[in-house]
Amino acid sequence: MEFEGANASQKETVLVVEDDCAVNFVVTEALTRAGYEVLMVDHVEQALTTAEEHRGHLDLVITDLIMPGMNGRKVAELICAADPSVRVLFMSGYTEDLLEEEDADVEDAPFIAKPFTIDQLLRKVEEVIHPEAVG
Repeated sequence: MEFEGANASQKETVLVVEDDCAVNFVVTEALTRAGYEVLMVDHVEQALTTAEEHRGHLDLVITDLIMPGMNGRKVAELICAADPSVRVLFMSGYTEDLLEEEDADVEDAPFIAKPFTIDQLLRKVEEVIHPEAVG
């Protein structure tokens, strides 16, 4: 049975920032099938441009933490500075110890560790977009 986002019928818009094409595709496909409008990008410059083009219409940014050029924390910081209503979900396949060294500022931020199942991803997305509905 596939998980259906509780509020996916509202067509929330999610920006997925992931430099691994396979992960990007799987995440985008899962979110699209769950009813989200998904904007898929594979590098940080494109993420910033896409976020600017959709300012005021982005509900969530899902970003890998460790990427070439600029880390996910900085990407999220720049996007949220332009649109503070955007929520962020970080993902990474690196260990917690390495993440603490690289990005101590994300300690309390929503996070999902790779590898994850589609169900885990969709539940986490729903928790981040609609925290008031999770109980």
